[in-house]
Amino acid sequence: MSAWLYVTQVTVGNLVYRLGQLKYQKLDWLESDSDDQWIVVVVAAACGGTLVTLIIVIMVVYKRKSSRAQQQFTKLQVQLDALESNIRHECKQGIVINIVNLLTYLLITPDSHLKFWMNVFSY
Repeated sequence: MSAWLYVTQVTVGNLVYRLGQLKYQKLDWLESDSDDQWIVVVVAAACGGTLVTLIIVIMVVYKRKSSRAQQQFTKLQVQLDALESNIRHECKQGIVINIVNLLTYLLITPDSHLKFWMNVFSY
């Protein structure tokens, strides 16, 4: 029994205080080989496994959501680029059509260029 008694002392600077003897107490359920010890170990392992599985599931769901959002963003960006390209093309066509109409009007009617510039600067 005296093997479990330890002398306890506290040292502060040069001063040493002896507090007495300290006895460590072992828990009975840790020393025994009963089924209770194994139940605690199995329950702890099951809880740990469940927690790890839950964390993995959450990470997989998060990864799927983020990749799906990235795919949608890329798809919308491609659609927006296509829309801008179509608008640019239509604007160029409209300008060409207006220039052709103006040149046709100026070339067909005599003195039309004078009428055109008079109409432009009359406002």
